[in-house]
Amino acid sequence: MIINDRAILLPGQNAIAVFTKTGKNLDKGKTGIWKIDPTKNVNKIIIYHRHNHINEIIVGDFKTISNSNDPKRFYLHSDNFRSVGFTTKNWKEFALTGSNPVKYYP
Repeated sequence: MIINDRAILLPGQNAIAVFTKTGKNLDKGKTGIWKIDPTKNVNKIIIYHRHNHINEIIVGDFKTISNSNDPKRFYLHSDNFRSVGFTTKNWKEFALTGSNPVKYYP
């Protein structure tokens, strides 16, 4: 699948993309907490990480979700988060979405 002129997903893969400014917990194999639909089937996690005036794109294979202290928000887990590059596009342009920090593909 092409996401905004950038090939990130292979045909047949589904993903969740999230926007963050903190990148919290990525080194521990999980994201911050997100208001997501836990029944959605995804193969990949795409993180749009804005920091130091740059927009870094990080991907990982989806492993699982776990509960947070908020019953409507969850952590996303991956064993292999890795940076795949940077974009000059803002979140809305990159994800082809509105201001919601979560986007599902397809």
